[in-house]
Amino acid sequence: GDRVDLVSADPQHAGAEVVAAAVPVLALPVDEDGAPGVTGTGLGGRLIVVGAEPGDVARIADASVRTFLTVTLVG
Repeated sequence: GDRVDLVSADPQHAGAEVVAAAVPVLALPVDEDGAPGVTGTGLGGRLIVVGAEPGDVARIADASVRTFLTVTLVG
């Protein structure tokens, strides 16, 4: 039920931009004990499945390979 903003930041340029706003979180990886956000490899926080609008998908994909993509919880 949480909603997040996906924020793109290029470490070689100043500033950041929201590439998708208020997208619903659909799934998080879980560890062996069922704790969310942690995988068996110990690389927690690296995967969040969101329900993006079709118009946001290309922008999210582009940002994910060109910049650091950060997830922020919408309050």
